[in-house]
Amino acid sequence: MERKYCGKAVVARADLLVRRCDTGFEDGNYGPVGGHLDGGESIRQAAIRECREEIGVEIDPGGLEIIGVTHYCSPEGEGVDFFLSATRWAGEPYPRSECDDLQWCSLDVLPENTIPFVRRAIGRHLQAGIWFDEVYLDVDWPPAHPLEKGDCDADCDR
Repeated sequence: MERKYCGKAVVARADLLVRRCDTGFEDGNYGPVGGHLDGGESIRQAAIRECREEIGVEIDPGGLEIIGVTHYCSPEGEGVDFFLSATRWAGEPYPRSECDDLQWCSLDVLPENTIPFVRRAIGRHLQAGIWFDEVYLDVDWPPAHPLEKGDCDADCDR
């Protein structure tokens, strides 16, 4: 059995979260802007593109910093997320694509329906300064042998 891993760039401006919709992954829950890398683009380029597409802002590349990486596995899928912090952008954010609401939040008061591994990533990467994390939610993971377990096979075309 072949395992698939999805790499995503996630802009973790922790005080700005969007409610996902029409994506097939964690719809109805809040998380940072983000998405899969398109072929041939860097993590930073993907983050800038996702912000433009999802919330209509232009990120200043000089104000974008990688703050952490999380490998997650949940019943909804498996992936590796690169969390970035954006400190400078042009435009006023608004729900444009793949989200139907956005909220400015305190790190200590995230929406109740924040994606669980995102809640943990915000706490660990932003609040505790831990750069790498692994999260296994509601699955028997890691398996004794990766080829014997298919619980977290991800479909990167979601």
